[in-house]
Amino acid sequence: MKLKKFFADSIPEAISEAREKLGDNAIIISSFDSKRKRGSYVTAAIEQDSSDKYLNDIINMEVKKSDSSNYFTTCLRFHGLEEKKINILNKNAKNFIEKEDILKLAGSIDTNFKFEKIKPKIGVPLFISGPPGSGKTTVTARIATKLIMSGNKVTVVTTDSVKAGAYEQLNSLSKILKINLNIAQTPNELFNIINKKKDSLILVDTPGINYLSEEEIIDFESFKENLQSETLLVLSALSNPLETSDISETFLKLGASKIHITHTDCSKRLGVILSPPIGKKMSICEISSNPFITDSIKPLNPLSLARILLESYKNQSNPELNRYH
Repeated sequence: MKLKKFFADSIPEAISEAREKLGDNAIIISSFDSKRKRGSYVTAAIEQDSSDKYLNDIINMEVKKSDSSNYFTTCLRFHGLEEKKINILNKNAKNFIEKEDILKLAGSIDTNFKFEKIKPKIGVPLFISGPPGSGKTTVTARIATKLIMSGNKVTVVTTDSVKAGAYEQLNSLSKILKINLNIAQTPNELFNIINKKKDSLILVDTPGINYLSEEEIIDFESFKENLQSETLLVLSALSNPLETSDISETFLKLGASKIHITHTDCSKRLGVILSPPIGKKMSICEISSNPFITDSIKPLNPLSLARILLESYKNQSNPELNRYH
């Protein structure tokens, strides 16, 4: 099997170049956005003899080829997307000349949504927020674990003094990681903690917020007042995508610029991943696909997300998400 790497302005363009150079039988093995320069890399392979067929079967996922427009509509409806988003994704998919449905959908997703990893900044608190039950505390613990294992100095703060078990969960993990769990019951307490911890990466676990409650929204905003901060919205894949789209719009106004999806191992319909508004205003960061705190959260890109959506629709069941990362 011959391997070759291609670089272009976007993943779909890099894939198109790979197909042009290696032929229609080229196998797309991996893709990622470049950190050093603007653009994307794709690694592709071409079989040199029939003995490579078994490897080809493993890494080249067959996706049903059909009338793309109808196929995408049915697929995205299966995942629960609103009609407006379905129409936009369908329209943009027609702009890509690739034969495979997966490449057309990936190109359309890349056109309309932004992807990036969660990267807290030193001294800038990352508020981890979302509706009740979305898994915010678990996500806070996962991010903290990942950062500490990478050698970073991390401060964890909880403002959630209401939910039973939230403090205990974070406190237990903090002891394992040998860091102190800070508690801020008022905006002033949080402000003072952050001022003392400016040399670290600061994660703030917040209470669940009912986006229809003006009182809860005002309370959340009071903790962010006078702080330079970032907000990560956590949503559960078990939620209604129509509802999470409205939630995303509300949290966008509250300063959320990133989104993380939990419980992707518990649902075969995954439209919640596309909850952010069309137009790259909010980045799709990563997903959680199992209940283990120490297991790394998994990044997404347009191609891997297109694979997940098409394959789960094709099988009418949740794919093994781990094999796409």
